[in-house]
Formats: sequence, structure tokens, C-alpha cells
Amino acid sequence: TKIDPSQLPQYMTASIPYNDHQHMDNATLSSLIKILRAINDDSSAVPTLLTDYILTVVCPKTVVC
Repeated sequence: TKIDPSQLPQYMTASIPYNDHQHMDNATLSSLIKILRAINDDSSAVPTLLTDYILTVVCPKTVVC
């Protein structure tokens, strides 16, 4: 039997921006853990969590990116 491609699982590759030379506080670590758990759970919240993390941790309003 032929498998309908639209019925196959869809995957997206993404990377979480992270600077290993930067000090990580508890809030940042907590955000990363929350994102990784959401990814593991295949949660629909992943895009929002990633966006919030990028806007608040990676590129906050006080920094020009």
C-alpha cells in the first residue's frame, strides 16, 4: 500500500540561541528548561516560548540586535 505523505509526521528543525560565554541566571535557565520540556511534549506553546525567550533573554529591548 502507498502511504499518503500528508499523513506522515511533520518535523521542524530549530535551534535555541545560546551564548556559552554569558552568565546564566536562574530565570534564563528556567526559560530554557521550559522550552526543552515543551519541545519534548510536542507542545503547541513552543513557538511562543521561543519568541519570548529570544525577545527577553537573547535580544532584550535594552540591547540593539
